[in-house]
Amino acid sequence: VITLHEPNHALFLADEVVLFHRGKVQKGPTAKLVNEENMRELYQVESNFIAIGDQSYMLVDYGK
Repeated sequence: VITLHEPNHALFLADEVVLFHRGKVQKGPTAKLVNEENMRELYQVESNFIAIGDQSYMLVDYGK
């Protein structure tokens, strides 16, 4: 078990994640839950995901 606040670390390290936000809990596969919609809700940022090889990475648009 590890606590992370950097989604890219979770994408790299975890097969499954638990997301907590305002009393709402989601648990499941990292690739399914670490997505644009959840990152917008959790961190109030716009993001895009890219794949390089078999690894996904989150890119944040800090301008929005």
